Amino acid sequence: MQTPLSYIMDLTKTSAREIADQTGINVTLLSKFKNNQRKLQYNSRYPLLLADFFLQCRAEQSGHVVRDLLVKSDSTLKDADLQQLREALALWLSSELTDEAPVRQVLPVVDVFQSTNDLKPVLEGFTRQVLSAPAGRVFVIHDFPDMQLSTSFLEFSLPYLEQMRNHGCPIQILDSCPAPKTYMSIFNWLEFYFSDRIQLFSDYERAHLHRMIFLLEDTCALVILSNDVGQKVFHSTLYTDRKSAQYFQRSADIAAETSTRVIEKIPFSNITDFLHTLDRFLVPYSTTYLVNPVMMYKTMNLDILNRVLEENGVPEAERRPAFETNRFTAYLRTKCPYKQIYDLSAMTWVATMESTVDEELSAVYGRPIKVSRRLLHEHLQFLSKLNSHKYQLLFVPFETLQLLHSTISYVVQQGGLFLAWDASRSNQRIYSRDPSIVQASYNYMEEIWNSIPAAYTSSEWQAQQIRKLLELSGE
Repeated sequence: MQTPLSYIMDLTKTSAREIADQTGINVTLLSKFKNNQRKLQYNSRYPLLLADFFLQCRAEQSGHVVRDLLVKSDSTLKDADLQQLREALALWLSSELTDEAPVRQVLPVVDVFQSTNDLKPVLEGFTRQVLSAPAGRVFVIHDFPDMQLSTSFLEFSLPYLEQMRNHGCPIQILDSCPAPKTYMSIFNWLEFYFSDRIQLFSDYERAHLHRMIFLLEDTCALVILSNDVGQKVFHSTLYTDRKSAQYFQRSADIAAETSTRVIEKIPFSNITDFLHTLDRFLVPYSTTYLVNPVMMYKTMNLDILNRVLEENGVPEAERRPAFETNRFTAYLRTKCPYKQIYDLSAMTWVATMESTVDEELSAVYGRPIKVSRRLLHEHLQFLSKLNSHKYQLLFVPFETLQLLHSTISYVVQQGGLFLAWDASRSNQRIYSRDPSIVQASYNYMEEIWNSIPAAYTSSEWQAQQIRKLLELSGE
């Protein structure tokens, strides 16, 4: 069977030696590609090198022939720019031909978009394709770092991703970050990782490419390209044929195989695994940062916890898991020095409520477990006595800090781990032991701690805030 490379070499009367001289591709390797002795993989560098050769190096001799070939097979490429033709030709060169239809059956069905900042039509078109496909197909995001997507774009895209997730699509994110900056994989997409159908991998090897791929297996692929000089312009191509989707799927599969999984997950209800993960990875005597919007039952003393369970009608025989968790937390407090921040604004609001739901305790028992204001008052009294050189406790309004996400709780230790969860919206905790993620997270927490206004860190001010919380909860 004739290969795409042999077909276009014959059409343009090009020799292997000429290609080798211009591209640096070994003549023997070219011969293997041409004679189908070795597959020309789309995710390798060779298809784009060959596309550049036929569209640019031989532009005067055969560039118009190649362009006519592409346009004849897909009229939407008539007004395509060089970058779009380059991508289409690279895809074609890595496909398979039939003798009866050497071009028409392999070129993709595409919609082409170009914009400087508005990607809404692109994402809407792709989302329509996803939602019209059978539910449950794997959705892949292959995010290459040089796209330099802004936070506003990530926020803008999240509703579309939520629609796809709600359609039953397991989501796999391949985030290509250079090795020293793998922490960007976490911070860019943090709020999206708590779903039980999300997986994150960091792909170090392909960080030089300038594109982002949204892919639904066997259905469609959205390829967003960007320039790296001058005003950023996005060139987006939506492939809606199965064959193109399969090409990009193979590329993503290979990337996943060579990538490192950088986050692990623990079901929110599995408090035991959560605590044993902390015990396993926290390094003794190393400073650990804790950030929580409000206090949870793990820091209560046993007497208060027992009365909370009693008020909620939990039988004595079923209280053991909560007690064991509480004791284990007390043990962990002796293992490392901690710097704890609670959100003063959230705690002030909680202190005025007749009762508040403890999300973690509710997860243990599978139903809402409420802490009455009376017992919260006693808990605050107990917690204020824990403050020491080994357990530094601060109540600070989160709005005065440079927190990226004010509803997320963190445990971060240098050389240990990064752990996060959002009790208000997720049934998962995520953690990472990737060195760059842990170190960057620790630096971030250290910066947050050091940026707390001096007035808020004084013992007098903190004592005053605790008195106010006790007054509110004691009314």
